[in-house]
Amino acid sequence: LSLSLSLSMEGHATKRRRVYSLEPTKLLHASFPRKYVNHLVPALQNIKMEQISSSDHEKDNCEFKQIVRYEVNMALALSAQGFAWSHALKDKLQSGVNEEKIHLLPQKGTCMIEEINVHHDSLPMPQLQKPPVYTKLCPNQNLKLKTIKEAAKDSEEDEEKHITRRLNFLRNLLPGGNAMGVDEMLKEVGSYLVCLELQVNILRCLVEKH
Repeated sequence: LSLSLSLSMEGHATKRRRVYSLEPTKLLHASFPRKYVNHLVPALQNIKMEQISSSDHEKDNCEFKQIVRYEVNMALALSAQGFAWSHALKDKLQSGVNEEKIHLLPQKGTCMIEEINVHHDSLPMPQLQKPPVYTKLCPNQNLKLKTIKEAAKDSEEDEEKHITRRLNFLRNLLPGGNAMGVDEMLKEVGSYLVCLELQVNILRCLVEKH
């Protein structure tokens, strides 16, 4: 009996280990769609009923898009609870601070990516052209070595600046990113992008269905 009980407990423990060993992205894929639909669909139905019963259709049409955007983002925050970015997004939506900025994040992100690429591609790097020039003019081996080291240092500094710009872009993209350390931010970005992708797929399905 004790052996049977022990084996049974080991079986349950193995099942628990299997559950908790799932990657966060797999858990999101399993739970996020159902939660998101359960939050968003009733909210959209209420908005539709209010729009139909409203007598001021012009005003209703002006506010309709803003209300829908709010509910879409709130459903995102409520369906991904447990992450710092979802808590930050929910707080911003509830407080109304920079609400329009949140809705325009994808557009802002596109602009920032273009800006980063432009600056990165147009960065002047005359230091990389110095080593061959100094090699011809200065036979001194120590001077050549010094020049190569300086060029390598300048290249590393340019790479660090590029990485810093990328991190700043992620901070601006991720809700609450400015209050996070680099390690936490990188972990949060992964779940945020997964949820955004799932959100887009769900919204596309809802649009095609209706």
